Amino acid sequence: CNHFFEALLASFLRPSPPRYTSAPSYSPDTMAASRFAAVVVLALLAVVAAQSIGGYGTEQPVTSEVIKHCRAVQPQIEALAQHSFSTYEPVTYRAQLVNGVNYLAKVQVGPAAFVHIRFYLSLDGTLTAVTVQENHTLTDALVPF
Repeated sequence: CNHFFEALLASFLRPSPPRYTSAPSYSPDTMAASRFAAVVVLALLAVVAAQSIGGYGTEQPVTSEVIKHCRAVQPQIEALAQHSFSTYEPVTYRAQLVNGVNYLAKVQVGPAAFVHIRFYLSLDGTLTAVTVQENHTLTDALVPF
């Protein structure tokens, strides 16, 4: 996939042979701006292609922002689980960029007890708990459910 973008980028950067008996007159600034725009578009396409479009990212340690989100949905998660948790410490997470962000998080709820939670952050900032899975361990992979 990257080879395709490299070849496409190279074709934009190399001068093309004249195709007209009288070449249109473009200023050097116009040509430079056009090539720059093409390079920017191709670079963005390469970045998007390198990511898993629509898929969850890899599991990673929680950030302060994710901890804040996990704690904000705790009452909703406890309602879904139909009981409260005396301990509630987010450990790892995965995120999926959609029309907002889907989150999967592993949360420690006891000395050796973990739950996996799924929640959604909408574009307007609303957090909604979707589901919870109990009876997990620290080593259980955080997979979409």
